Amino acid sequence: MLTRFKPLVSFRAVPRRRARHSRPPALSVAFGVALAGAFSSACNRGAPEALGYTNGALAATQQDGASTERSFHGKWLGVAEDSLATTDDPAAYHFPSGSTSIRLEVSDYAVGSITFGEAEPPPEVIDPNDSYPPGMQLGEYEPNPAPQEGFAYQLFNYRLLSEVAPENRLAGGGYEDGPDTSLADADGILRLKYATTQAAAAWCELQPALPDGQGGFNCLGALGVDQAEDGLCYTFNSANDYHPRARTASDPFGIIADPARQVDCVRAFQCFDQCLCPSPTSDQAEGEGRCMLAGLVMGELWLRRTSEGLLGVFSGAAAFENARGARTSLGRVRFVRVSD
Repeated sequence: MLTRFKPLVSFRAVPRRRARHSRPPALSVAFGVALAGAFSSACNRGAPEALGYTNGALAATQQDGASTERSFHGKWLGVAEDSLATTDDPAAYHFPSGSTSIRLEVSDYAVGSITFGEAEPPPEVIDPNDSYPPGMQLGEYEPNPAPQEGFAYQLFNYRLLSEVAPENRLAGGGYEDGPDTSLADADGILRLKYATTQAAAAWCELQPALPDGQGGFNCLGALGVDQAEDGLCYTFNSANDYHPRARTASDPFGIIADPARQVDCVRAFQCFDQCLCPSPTSDQAEGEGRCMLAGLVMGELWLRRTSEGLLGVFSGAAAFENARGARTSLGRVRFVRVSD
């Protein structure tokens, strides 16, 4: 049985901590050119040097402790190692389309985008009453989805306060920041985040913000949703929407299958897992308000400069899907700079 309740607290992803001399980030989308030979040659180099603020996977043959965020700016094309490779020379990871491409752009103030694979991007949202992508089955649904190939995920940078030089720390827990701030106290590591559910942002923005009966709002207008014994999903508002506790093995059990409360399972779970629905404004009638992406699940990309380009590892909630549909992680990613 699968159940979803209204989240107690929801937060949107924010681009950066409040800091002196900050400004809103600008998103730009990168499209690279071919990465010929860089991956295989990089895998055969000598023993790497481990770094301080990260795990052993993020290492480099040449440490650049004087890196600044500006030294990461530009367009990059990367290939990841297959983390399940059994040879000393790891094979390149292939996305379901067969592509090995990871396109990265880092722009001013270390914001930008990352695009996985080279398949066609997901289709435009047409029907908000359907799940997204359309036709997804319940067995395929993941609250933390693998990346949609061809979709440009927006990136935001972040930094641990322990990595910020004392002279750049501010009195309320923030820090002075900017593209020329040294990353030496972070061993030259640039950390970027992206919402793994970001491809559903346009879908969430079409969902109505409906009262849930408990003072909050969601896109179903109910307290929660549950799957019944018939395999379908139904919303509920109280214990009255469930059968009484079973007295015998033949008694009904679980949520009552009321056709008036039947909803698409995937759409319902996406509503609760991925969308945040604020209260409508005073000039909006019921159902006129719209939801937004909750941005609760964040993948992370940690990067450092090397003499050849960038070396990266994915961490946090970053998860991927191979050609067989199995969830997997990626090995290290090596990026080379590309031109427009």
